[in-house]
Amino acid sequence: PVSAAWFLAGLRTGPDDGSGPVGSADAAGEFVAAHDPTADADDPGFTTYTRAGEDEPDDPASEGPASAGDAAPAVTPLGLYHLVSRTPDTYELYLKSGDREEYTEVCYEREAELLGDVPSEYEDVRFEDWLAALKTGRLLEDWANEVDEDRIAERYGVGPGDIRGKVDTAEWLLRAAETLARDVEGIDGDTVVQVREARKRLEYGVREELLDLAGVRNVGRKRARRLYEAGIESRADLREADKAVVLGALRGRERTAERILENAGREDPSLDGVDPDSSASAAATAGADADADGDGQASLGDFG
Repeated sequence: PVSAAWFLAGLRTGPDDGSGPVGSADAAGEFVAAHDPTADADDPGFTTYTRAGEDEPDDPASEGPASAGDAAPAVTPLGLYHLVSRTPDTYELYLKSGDREEYTEVCYEREAELLGDVPSEYEDVRFEDWLAALKTGRLLEDWANEVDEDRIAERYGVGPGDIRGKVDTAEWLLRAAETLARDVEGIDGDTVVQVREARKRLEYGVREELLDLAGVRNVGRKRARRLYEAGIESRADLREADKAVVLGALRGRERTAERILENAGREDPSLDGVDPDSSASAAATAGADADADGDGQASLGDFG
């Protein structure tokens, strides 16, 4: 999709290093090299991208091995979520009264994470679009940081369907970009891994440490957090952990716990005669409350 191409071009630009873009995207989404005489020099956009094996424009600065000091800054989830939010397929959140000041501050606090050149504050339309994308990216970051759905809805003035739509669109674009990025010159394997991790964190709505657990069918974001806080940190742990601890972490819900153990590959998932461990239940509840802004109603990622 066009948005995936936009994303890859921005990904090659990397976090803003002051060097500016080396190319731009025209209105049709086609990418033109910076030396192209038909390109508009005042048209801000993203860098060109080239598949492996294609010729690059002649650029003396690009010749020779890069020094250790030239290593690109690490790509962060917020940088990726902000970049996704700037693509044509994403509907950005509106800036409400007071948002410009708040997100301008966020922009400069986390500028090193953002991919591309930050527009000047004097370019009102471009700068407001940038901030609207940043607000949208922050919503995605909150979801991936296990902020409760109700808290996100209140913070951004949206409904559950809006959250789900933003998450689904971003996940789809990251998945497409991840697939394409493997063949794109200038995007290394580490960056592809970072894109994949950012995508999976959106898919499950969890922090990095819960990715393995959340990938087990019927676990989801809140059950993964409860299991983790009870000392069960991976699907391998689910196969070996004391059943009483698993049952306690899952609030004594025997049928749910049995399905999860079966999906994790446990040879004997039956919990007949097993009583829930009360200390595991207490630890899971305390940890979930601290990490997910409360353990209220089930959220979008609870039944994955």
